[in-house]
Amino acid sequence: MLTQEQKIILGKLGYYISFLAIALPSRSVPTFCELLVASMITVEGFVTQSWLQGKLHNFWGSYHKWLETGCWQSYQIVARFMQLCCLSIPEAQPLFLVIDDTFVLRFSEKAPGSSITFQHANKLNQARYVLGQCFVYLAMVQQRLTDEVPTSIPWLARMPSASGNTSKLFTAKALLRFTHSVIGDRSAYVLLDSWFMRGHVIRHTQELGYHAIGQVRHDLALFLPPLPEPKRRGAPRVYGEKLTKKRVQQLQEHKVKMHLYGRIRTVYYRSALCRARILKGQEVIAVWTEFEHKGKRRKTRLILSTDTTLDPVTVLRHYALRWPIEPGFNQIKNLFGARQLWQRKRQTLYRWLNIRLIAYGLLQMLSIRAGKIARGLVNQPWRSEDVITAGMVRAGLKELIPKFNVRSCCTCKSRLFQFPDIENIPEPELSTSKAA
Repeated sequence: MLTQEQKIILGKLGYYISFLAIALPSRSVPTFCELLVASMITVEGFVTQSWLQGKLHNFWGSYHKWLETGCWQSYQIVARFMQLCCLSIPEAQPLFLVIDDTFVLRFSEKAPGSSITFQHANKLNQARYVLGQCFVYLAMVQQRLTDEVPTSIPWLARMPSASGNTSKLFTAKALLRFTHSVIGDRSAYVLLDSWFMRGHVIRHTQELGYHAIGQVRHDLALFLPPLPEPKRRGAPRVYGEKLTKKRVQQLQEHKVKMHLYGRIRTVYYRSALCRARILKGQEVIAVWTEFEHKGKRRKTRLILSTDTTLDPVTVLRHYALRWPIEPGFNQIKNLFGARQLWQRKRQTLYRWLNIRLIAYGLLQMLSIRAGKIARGLVNQPWRSEDVITAGMVRAGLKELIPKFNVRSCCTCKSRLFQFPDIENIPEPELSTSKAA
């Protein structure tokens, strides 16, 4: 006998899967639903492991064949998932998008996209150049309903192209273009780390109608706006006094206590409205910040924002929302099987990776939008009542899913997925997204 909390979670999950299944051909819906539900309760990333854990209906080789040669487009499912994530966010509220990269080590050069790459994370237990696959992720950050803990929901991941003059920067720009084609002209902030805060990436972000916030080099060429001057021949001045280290020290310093990166921190910052040379003289907000740790100040970090209407404290709060993607990488690789995505072709790898990311994203959405109801799925009395994670939701579903025949829950003609005797619970459509 199912409890009321379990029925609500299964009702929401049924609606989520039905929303995604619309992007698929009718004959592919049962196979997709089986693999998606099995991926939600499987730790390892092997297709055969999902087949064993989910007790799938067909022969195991048919799922490999569907991933490799099936007539369906994975980007259409990703677009539907993006729209699903935006349904409960009001149109006037800006979205927070994060772009970052992660590396998966490989032992074989035959793996799609595997190459020897510089290991810029400077990990002491790894060589400077390692063999593996580099993935550039685009994720959305959303806060939980019960607290102010931000959570990242991965949307899309791609590797740099195997041929041509390309890099992670061009891959990031391609992810932004695809996102813009789905969510349209919604207000959004793109949060970038120092690797992606390059001039052409920032300008491309602004061309799409979004604002960029990110950390840059501390010696970036910044200038104050030029002072008014009498009329003279020639073009007007673009740059004023250069903001050198000595000139920055003359700016007024402020001290605040903020909730950043999971705890209350003492922050010292200086800010100025200036013009950046990498943006060809465009005005930006520059914030020089120092954290206090054990009574001592850490090194100075420089944060830039292309939205000049924000105050410095808001810039710091917005940029702090980038951090949830880092523990998200750890969960995706170690707890949701991204390390075991062994596929022979790049397209097959993307298809299976997208299904795994959507499965992880649905668990995150359930933990965010169901609130305390999701806490009732699993009995873990040693955990705090306010703690709700994707792993806890997966532990609860791992006991519920085997009770149902997932394939029989699908209706191919209407592309409806519904658990027996449980009505689907739709999301309140607070905003409309551009159709893909």
